[in-house]
Parts: sequence; structure tokens; C-alpha cells
Amino acid sequence: MHLETAQSIEHANVTEAQLREAFRDDTGRGDFINLIDDERSICASGIKDGPYCLICNESDDEFYAGNEYTKAQVEQAFVWYLQNDGRWRTDFPWKKEEKKPWWKLW
Repeated sequence: MHLETAQSIEHANVTEAQLREAFRDDTGRGDFINLIDDERSICASGIKDGPYCLICNESDDEFYAGNEYTKAQVEQAFVWYLQNDGRWRTDFPWKKEEKKPWWKLW
């Protein structure tokens, strides 16, 4: 899996240790962090200890975890995602973002 952040941290084949280090490095991480797999990604935006919002993209669909989270909660979701542990799906209240036709955006 590929890890990228708003600032300077990026790893092509990220390990759990590198992922955890990215969460510890507030300056190097910046205000977002993404963990990207082939057709899916998990993303979080926030600063320092939070709050953070949590988003999952699968193909053309976008899902939001409906609450605000601490950095520790988001880090745990990312570790589960990296480990392919289904708790990243079941322990957060994911809701699909309904897409509106472009002509209804204004």
C-alpha cells in the first residue's frame, strides 16, 4: 500500500512502523494522510490530536465516517486497513456520500 501525506511523508510499500511514525510526526504529516490500495483508499484530515474526519473511497464511491475522531482513533483505523482487518469497516459508522448531478450543485 502507498502512504502519502500533505507534507513530506511518502512510502510506496508502507510498513506498520512507518505508518505509526507518520501519525507521530505532526509537522511531516501536515493536515491529511492517505493510505491507498489498488481500487480503494482511506483518508483522514485534521491536525495534531484532532479532531479528524475519516473518508473511504472505493472505485467511484465515497464514504464518510459520520463523527469526528481523535488522532489515536484514526491511527487505529489506518493500522486495521493496512492489516486488512475488517474492524476498520465495522468499528466506524460509514455512510455513502450521495452524488448529485453537476447541474444541481449550484
